[in-house]
Amino acid sequence: DLSSAEIQQCIDRKNISNIEVKGASVKQMLNRYIEQKLNGIQMVKPTAFSRNIVLDTLKMPHVVWHDAVKEFGIKLDAYGEINNETSEYYFVTGFYFSSEREPHVVVDRSLQFSNLAWKKLTPKGYKMINAFDVTAAFTYDSDAQNDGLHITGPPIRAILTKFFHHLCQE
Repeated sequence: DLSSAEIQQCIDRKNISNIEVKGASVKQMLNRYIEQKLNGIQMVKPTAFSRNIVLDTLKMPHVVWHDAVKEFGIKLDAYGEINNETSEYYFVTGFYFSSEREPHVVVDRSLQFSNLAWKKLTPKGYKMINAFDVTAAFTYDSDAQNDGLHITGPPIRAILTKFFHHLCQE
């Protein structure tokens, strides 16, 4: 886990003016943790040369629940190329689901959607945060998964640890 000082050095070195979290319900969980992690961190002043960082859940698990694979692929096709000079765009894969609250939210579909996102987004400059393997390490009983759909607790923190390691690597 990176310290606040290490994260501040990363922000300064990479000239980061903003870190934005996108998505749906999982976004809200990630946002709470990222706000804690960035407490006391000073972003650089936004300029034409500063970097914007995005962490996107791609609205998983909702797309796994509601969309056909082809429909999700069309949504991914709408994502443009990333200009790595002024931005970095990370996406979070689907989770390893250990319950079946909803008919389509199962581990196989989550992996299928995650693989499709990797196939379509990484060639455009997007960077993947593998949440599938992290959540596989924490089963239903140990990760505070209360509603049978949203995995909370230690996996969310581990996902953010991975994110900051990817963001701040030399």
